[in-house]
Amino acid sequence: MRISLFLTALLLAQALPAQELPENPIEEMSSEQVRAFEIEVMEKVADLALIPPVPNISPLPEYGYDRLDYGMTIGIERTPGGRLWACWVAGGDSPKAFFVLNSSDDDGETWSSPRLVLDSHSKTLPRDRSILVGNLWTDPLGRLWLIFDQSMDMFDGRGGVWATICENPDGEEPTWSAPRRIWHGVTLNKPTVLSSGDWMLPVSLDQRGGLDAFKGCFRGLDPLRGANVLVSSDKGATWERRGAAIFPNPDWHEHMIVERKDGSLWMLARTAKGIMESDSMDGGRSWSEARTSAIHHPVARFHIRRLVSGKILLIKHGLSIETHEGRSQLTAWLSGDEGKSWQGGLLLDERSGISYPDGFQAPDGTLYISYDHNRSTDGEILMARFTEDDILAREFRGPKSKGKILISRPLARELAELPKFEKSPKEPNPMIDLPLVDLSSERQRHSVVAAGTESIYQGHCDTVLLPDGRTMFTAWCLGHAQWIGPLAKSEDAGRTWTDPLAVPSNWSTTSNTPALHRLVGPGGVARLVCFAGGLDWSRGGKPPYPLFQSVSEDEGKTWSAMIPNGVEGEVPPKTILSFDRGNRLVMWSDLPGYVVQSESIDGGLHWSVIRRILRVPDRWSQPCVIASPDGKSLVMLMRENSRRFHSLVSFSHDEAQSWSPPRELPAFLTGDRHVAKYVGGERLVVAFRDMAVSSSTYGHYVAWVGRFEDLAGGRAGDYRIKLFHNSLRKEVDEPGKGNTDCGYSDLEVLPDGTVVATTYVKYAEGPEKHSVMNTRFRLDETDAKLVR
Repeated sequence: MRISLFLTALLLAQALPAQELPENPIEEMSSEQVRAFEIEVMEKVADLALIPPVPNISPLPEYGYDRLDYGMTIGIERTPGGRLWACWVAGGDSPKAFFVLNSSDDDGETWSSPRLVLDSHSKTLPRDRSILVGNLWTDPLGRLWLIFDQSMDMFDGRGGVWATICENPDGEEPTWSAPRRIWHGVTLNKPTVLSSGDWMLPVSLDQRGGLDAFKGCFRGLDPLRGANVLVSSDKGATWERRGAAIFPNPDWHEHMIVERKDGSLWMLARTAKGIMESDSMDGGRSWSEARTSAIHHPVARFHIRRLVSGKILLIKHGLSIETHEGRSQLTAWLSGDEGKSWQGGLLLDERSGISYPDGFQAPDGTLYISYDHNRSTDGEILMARFTEDDILAREFRGPKSKGKILISRPLARELAELPKFEKSPKEPNPMIDLPLVDLSSERQRHSVVAAGTESIYQGHCDTVLLPDGRTMFTAWCLGHAQWIGPLAKSEDAGRTWTDPLAVPSNWSTTSNTPALHRLVGPGGVARLVCFAGGLDWSRGGKPPYPLFQSVSEDEGKTWSAMIPNGVEGEVPPKTILSFDRGNRLVMWSDLPGYVVQSESIDGGLHWSVIRRILRVPDRWSQPCVIASPDGKSLVMLMRENSRRFHSLVSFSHDEAQSWSPPRELPAFLTGDRHVAKYVGGERLVVAFRDMAVSSSTYGHYVAWVGRFEDLAGGRAGDYRIKLFHNSLRKEVDEPGKGNTDCGYSDLEVLPDGTVVATTYVKYAEGPEKHSVMNTRFRLDETDAKLVR
C-alpha cells in the first residue's frame, strides 16, 4: 500500500498536461515498457537513500539494550587515548538494520550503554532504508571513522558508502561530523594504509545488482560492479575509484587487502564457493584473474591484516587452514612468509553460531578481535584479546590475554519473558492496622554523625558495623544524592563520631548515595567496600549508570580510589548476600523499569555483568533482600516510584536464581529505601521512609517490626516505630502530601540487641539543612512501650 501511494504521486508528477493524460496510461504500455517504468520508479525510490542520516548522540533510552533484539558485529577499533569503540547491527540482517556503537575505557573489560546510533528508518518512507554494513577505523591522524552503507531495503542496486568522522573520540562528549557520501556500493572492512601513504578502502558494488523490488535497477553501474578499491591521497578529503577485481559466484565480496613487502596487493574475497584471491601489481588499477584460495572457509567474513612485526594475521573458521566446520571454531593464525604458510591456530571461540571477525593491533602489540554469537537469539558481540605469542602457543598466556569478553547483548527478547508486576484484582489493605511506638521525640537516644549547616546539606547515608561490635563507619553524600566523600568513624557503637576521614580525592567527584558493606570472600578474606555512582544528577539523571567501588583491606584505615566495577545500576546496592558457603556474593540494584542482579566469586573485587530479573512499573525500586532464618527463602522489598501502587514484594526459593512476579505489599510496609536486620535471630526490623498515603507518619522515618513469616504470608506483624520526625513537614500537611526528604538509612544490631538506626533528616526547625543522625533502641523497650 505504501509503494502504491508513492507510485501514484510519481505518476501525477509526470510532465504531460492533465488534458493530454489518458485515463490509464499504463494500459497502453507493452510488458517491456511496464517493466522499464517499474525500474524507473524504483530508482526514484532508491534516491531516498541519498538523504544523509543524522548521528544520534543521545540514543538512550530509546536504543538501550532492553529495547534491542538483535546483534551482528560490524567492528572494533582503538583510539589514540586508549578508548575502545565497537559497532554492531541492530534490527536484523535485513532491511530493518541500523548501527549502534558503544565504548570501553578499561581495555574492554566493561562497556558503556549505546553512545551513538545511526538509524535512517522513517515511518514516512515507502520502503525500509537500511544501514547494514560498514567499519570502524582510526586513521593515521587519530580520527575515528564510522564508514557505513545506506540503501533502500537490503540493497537497491546502487547502495552508497558514507562516512562520519569523530575528531575527539577519547573525549567526554565525542562529536561526529555530518555524514558524507563517498561512492556507491557497500563496505565491511577497514581501509589499508599503503606504503605510498595512500589510503585504500575496499568497496563492493555487488555483481548481482539490486534485490527483490529493486532487481534490474541501476544497470548503468554494471561496468563498475565487482570488488572495487577506492583510494584517498589527501587524508580522506576525497576518494576515487582505482579499480576492481571480478570474482565468480559473488556473495557481497567483503574483501580485504594486504600490501605485500614487494609492493604488490593481495586481495581476498568472500564468494559463494569460499575465499578467492586476486593480485594487483599496479597499486590496485588492475587485478589478476580470480583463483581459489588455499584457505578453506565457509561463506562468511574473515579477517586478515599486516602486523607491526611484519607477520600477517588471519582470523578464520576451522581448526586448520585446510578445514572448517561452518561458522564455528574461530581461530587465529600467523604467517611469516606472506601467506604461503600459516602457524598457530589459537582457538578464540569453539561454539557454533559465531561469525564476522574484525580487529586491530594496539601500540603494545596486543591484538583485539570482535565477533558475534547467535545474532538472532543471544545477539552477543564479543571480544578476544591476545598476543602473537598466544597464537603460536595456541593458548591464552599473556597477562592481558582473555577470550569471550562481552561487548554487548540485546535484551528485549529476554526481558519480555521476565516476571513482571501486574496489579491484582484484589486490592491490598490501604489502611495501617498496626499500633505505633513513637521514639522520635526521645532525644536522649539520638547522636549526631554530621550536623547540617545553613550551607551544607548532609545527605543520604549508610553504615557498617565491624565484628568487634563497637567500631562503625558512616558514609554519606553532600547534597541530595550528590557528591560522596564524607566518611566518619565511631569506636563507641555510634554514640560519638570523628570528623570526616581522609579518603582518595576522586570520592568527592563520584556521586549518588553511598553503600557500605563488609564482604567476606572465599578463604574467609574480609574487606570493607564502599559503593557509589550509578545515577548522576550532573548528567540530568540520564544513563549510563555505572557503579563504582572503593575497597579497604585494613578495616577502614585506608581506602582505594573509586573505580568502575562493571555493574550498571541507578543506586548502589543496599543488600549483598552470601551463598554457596561464602563462595558467591549477590548484589541487587535497579534500572528504570527493572530490578537487576550481579554476582561476585572473589569476595566483591569483581562483579558479573548485570542480569535483569524483574520488571517493575517505574524506576528506583531500590531492592532490599531478606533471607529467611533457615536460608531457604528470600523476600525482596521494593520501592514503587510511580506512586500508583503500594511498595512491591517478590520471593525466591532457589538462592536468587529465579523470582516470583512482583505484587503489592500492604500499606504498613509501603515506603522508600527499605533496610532490614534480624534482632535476636527471629524478629525483623525493617526501616524506611514512610510513603503510605493513609499513614499518620507519612514522610517521616519509620520502622516495621515483625517476622519473616509475616512478610511471606502478608500478615501485619507486630507494630511500627516512628524513629525520626522530618521537621520539614508541617502540621497542616495531610498524608500523601508535603515534604518526604529523609529515610535513606541503615540499621546495625549491637551484641546486646540494641538497634542503631542511622538516617539523613531535617532534624530541627531553623535555617540548618539536613543532618546525618542516629537513634538507638531495643525491642524489649519498644515492646514494653506498646504494652503501656
